[in-house]
Amino acid sequence: MGEGCRWCAGMDLVSTGANGIRLRHVGGRTRVTARTSTHVWTAWTDAIRPDRWHFVEVDWSDESGLELHVDNRLVARASRAVVRPSEASTPSPSPDHEQFYVGRGDGTLSNSRYGNVTIDEVEYWYAGRDYLLAFDYTQRGCIDSLL
Repeated sequence: MGEGCRWCAGMDLVSTGANGIRLRHVGGRTRVTARTSTHVWTAWTDAIRPDRWHFVEVDWSDESGLELHVDNRLVARASRAVVRPSEASTPSPSPDHEQFYVGRGDGTLSNSRYGNVTIDEVEYWYAGRDYLLAFDYTQRGCIDSLL
């Protein structure tokens, strides 16, 4: 990846807290995780490239698992979870660990860096991607009617 690779090591892009979604760039690939108090779903992709605009969607539910869509194409999926390791030996998370962060992590990973990214728009929904698309909650393509 040449010059663009300096941004690849341990860069957090989005974090929604200890139980939630995290996107993190590691070694030129993007890792997306969904975490509950008892389980973790993890998927990897190399579809998110430096110096390009991407339309990124993360879809997760306890029943169907985790999906990552990039530019309207399914690029990674984790349909099964693993049991989340017990964190009983660590102190309870600080309020910083329970916030929604864009361009940084929640502070739980020691080797984290702020994201070297430009984010144009963020939508956060409590519904599945298929449902949102079926009922036109999320739009695709040109939206000239709003201009």
